[in-house]
Amino acid sequence: MLQSVEALLDPVLDASVREEWARLLEAGLPSQARHTGASNAPHVTLAVAERIGADADARLPGALPADLPTVRLGGLLVLPGRSGRCVLARSVVVSAGLLDLHARWPTSGESARVASAVCVAGTPRRRRPGCSEPRGPSGTIVDVAVPKVILFYVFTPVPDPDAIRVWQLSLAGSLGLRGRVIVSSHGINATLGGDLDALKRYVRGLREYAPFRGADVKWSAGRALDDGVTTALFPRLSVKVREEVVTFGAPDELDVDAHGVVGGGEHLSPEALHALVEAEDVVFFDGRNRIESEVGRFAGAVRPDVETTREFVELLDSGAYDDLKDRPVVTYCTGGIRCEVLTPLMRSRGFQRVYQLDGGIHRYGEAYGDTGLWEGSMYVFDGRTTVEFSPDAKVVGRCDTCGTPSRDVVDCADPACVRQMVRCPACTAGSAVCGR
Repeated sequence: MLQSVEALLDPVLDASVREEWARLLEAGLPSQARHTGASNAPHVTLAVAERIGADADARLPGALPADLPTVRLGGLLVLPGRSGRCVLARSVVVSAGLLDLHARWPTSGESARVASAVCVAGTPRRRRPGCSEPRGPSGTIVDVAVPKVILFYVFTPVPDPDAIRVWQLSLAGSLGLRGRVIVSSHGINATLGGDLDALKRYVRGLREYAPFRGADVKWSAGRALDDGVTTALFPRLSVKVREEVVTFGAPDELDVDAHGVVGGGEHLSPEALHALVEAEDVVFFDGRNRIESEVGRFAGAVRPDVETTREFVELLDSGAYDDLKDRPVVTYCTGGIRCEVLTPLMRSRGFQRVYQLDGGIHRYGEAYGDTGLWEGSMYVFDGRTTVEFSPDAKVVGRCDTCGTPSRDVVDCADPACVRQMVRCPACTAGSAVCGR
C-alpha cells in the first residue's frame, strides 16, 4: 500500500518537525530547518531547494514503519505527498536504531516515469487520471529502471594510484555500478553502467576529488542485462592499477601535468572540425582497432590494420605513414582518450600538424548524428557492441563471409581465440569461428 511522506514519517517525528517537513515539501522553496533536542530527542536536517532535483535529507531515530511504499523508480521509493506531487526517496535504512531517508523532487525527465510507476501500482486513495487498473496486487514492487552508461577519462598526475583504486572500488561498488576503471600515475579511464540515479551520485563523488573535478563525462543510453535486475551492460565491476590508462606500450613517452597531456594534438570541436575540412584537404586518421573501424568511420579515413592499440607505435616507427607528416591530420577515437596518447606519439615522430577530435566520435555524434561526416555505427566496449546515432545510420560493415552489408560484430566461437569479426546473422548461424 502506498503511503504519503507524511504518513511514513508520522510515527517517528515529533509534531514541530513533522509540520516543518510538510511545509517544505508543499512549498518546494529554498529553505533549511534544523530541529535539535536533547541527546535522546529526535533531530532532523531538512533542505528543499528551488531547482528541480534538489535533495532533502532526514536522519531521525526510530523504527522502520511496517507499511512501506512499494513503488520504485530505478531503486528509489516513490512517495506521493498530499499535494499530489511525488517525492523520490533514495533509501530507507535502519542502522543502529536510526531511520535514514534521502528524498528529492523528481527531475523533469523522471516525472513521466514516476506517474507511470504510480499508475501501475495504484493507490488506495484514488487512481491517477488515465490510469488503468493496477497490474499487480497491493505490495507488488514496480521497478522502472533507467539504465545509462558513462564514459570519461582524466589525464593528471596521480601520486598514489593504489589509493585511488581503493576509493573507486568503494564508490562504484557501493552504488551497484558495473564496468571498468583503470588508474595509473597518468590519470584515470572509466566506462561504467548502472541506473541513472546511481551514476549521478557516482559523478558527484568523483568530482569531490579536485584533480578529477573537470572530468568530461559522456552519457549514453544503457540497457539492462537479461537477468531483469541489473541495470548495467557489464558482467562485473573491475578497478585496476596499470602502467598506462590506455595501453600503447609507451608509458615513458607520455608526459602529463595538472592541465592534461603535454605535447598532444590541437583539440577540435565538431564545429571546428567542419571548418577545417572546408578550408583544407584534411586526412582523418582512425585511432582505433581494425574491428571498430569496419563498422563505422569518417569518410575516406586512414584505417590502420591493427588489432590492439600496442601496434600503433610499431606502425608509426615503420614509416608507413611518413607521407602524412606535412599534412593536416585529424585523429579520432570513441571518446578521445586514445588520441590523447596517439597525438604526442605522432608529433614526436615528426608529424607537423596533428589534431584530435575533442570528445571523440561520441561528441561528434551528439552534435551531428548521421547528417555530418560520420558513417556507420560506433563500436563500444560493453554489451551493446555497437550503437547508432539515428535510425538513418548507414551500414558500412561487410560480412567477412558473404560480403553482405552488416553491422553485427560477433566473438569467435573458438575458446582459444579472442578475435571479433563482422558477420551477418545468417553466416553466424552457419559458423561463428573466425577461420584464423
